[in-house]
Amino acid sequence: QSTWATASDFTEGLISAAQRVGAECRQLVDVSGEVIKGQHKDPSLALKAACKGVSTGAVHLVTAGQISAGDSKPQQELQRAAGDVKSATKALLGVAEDRKKAQAAAAGEADDEEVDIGEGVGANRADFESQLRILEAQRALEEARRNREKLNRAKYKKEQAAGRS
Repeated sequence: QSTWATASDFTEGLISAAQRVGAECRQLVDVSGEVIKGQHKDPSLALKAACKGVSTGAVHLVTAGQISAGDSKPQQELQRAAGDVKSATKALLGVAEDRKKAQAAAAGEADDEEVDIGEGVGANRADFESQLRILEAQRALEEARRNREKLNRAKYKKEQAAGRS
């Protein structure tokens, strides 16, 4: 390949990675607004997913920069900025988790509360229902992962098609 084609690919990779960071930040802002409005069943989980997207986008941007920039001063600055993004998202998650714990405490819930499961058949039934809820959640998680993979594949194909144009 020519140097021009390689430089063009590198530039497109950086632009794509930067756009992803921007999109993930917009998503975090949107989710934060939705959490404030009470539109999420589990606000800390919604924020965690959004923060994870921002952090992942920042990692992709740093990786894209390393391909051509190596260990240059701008690359080091980019890595520091990505570290700041990671710290900020971690702090946001900490605040969300603290809020969740405070709400649970205010509602009278306790993490170490003992559960009375009864004896004999009642205990077995409680264990069965608990296991059933776990399996249902695992199935929903796997389905969500498959859907996310489909979305990512479709997005990748779209980006590849746009890059060929």
